[in-house]
Amino acid sequence: MIVIHTYQYSIKKVAKMVGARLGAAVYEASQLPPDGDYIIVSTALDGDLKSVVGHAVNARRCVAYLVSEGVPKVGKKRLRVINEYCQVVVPSRYVKSLLEEAGFYVSDVIPHAVEYKEVGLPAVYKFGFIGINLFRKGLDVAVKVASLVRAPALIATTPYGSFDFKRWSLPPYLHVVHPPAGHEYYVYAQVWKLLLPSRAEGFSLAPREYVASTGRCAVVTDLPVYGDETGLLKCRVKDVYKVDDGNQVIEMREPDPEHCAKLVEEECAGDAESMRRLYSPALYEKFEEFFK
Repeated sequence: MIVIHTYQYSIKKVAKMVGARLGAAVYEASQLPPDGDYIIVSTALDGDLKSVVGHAVNARRCVAYLVSEGVPKVGKKRLRVINEYCQVVVPSRYVKSLLEEAGFYVSDVIPHAVEYKEVGLPAVYKFGFIGINLFRKGLDVAVKVASLVRAPALIATTPYGSFDFKRWSLPPYLHVVHPPAGHEYYVYAQVWKLLLPSRAEGFSLAPREYVASTGRCAVVTDLPVYGDETGLLKCRVKDVYKVDDGNQVIEMREPDPEHCAKLVEEECAGDAESMRRLYSPALYEKFEEFFK
């Protein structure tokens, strides 16, 4: 069994978890793996599928584990190849509905397992944000929440993107860092709450990882990808609208910064053990069933 993945950090992370659980070799899409049974981990965007359709055709058997935040715009030929040569699996029922609207034949839903490392005190920041600098991730909302809470806060993001730090007057108690990929546990350990006011997500690993690692709570936007997991406080949505970014049509949900700030201030406790059990790596045993 061989795991092939595209290039985004979260996709690589999931591919490595799948590979470790199943004892499979892991390759990037640009590499030429040997013949075998393939699990392709990718977004459902046309540009990413372009890099993996050749692997799908060459595989003895193929599972395509796909994620998307919106309804992807996929070329008819690539869509046909993925549907013909692969069993399509997704991490949530919400992604299933998005991909089926685009024309994919989705055979199963297998949530991502949650990787965690036990981290405890000392947490020195009231809350923290972690994510790439995209409008969809809600970094601008996190900055507004910091100005409302008026307490030490940590922002861990990429230096360039939709949010221009030079144009904003940031609160003096807001600490901005640009850690390299793979340093998320550095953030988790230092914050009392994790704030992720995303406008759209396909699954969202970070808040679940945070609760599983710390036993503390995460504040998230009330999005369809979140269920009733203990430790996730859902921020009220004040507006819903659609954005066509050329690759997909995303239904954005605008979080209310004032309500997010209230949830940051609220006392709560997460349940690390429940979160770990809910998203156990044992879920990946379903992948093995495809190749029996």
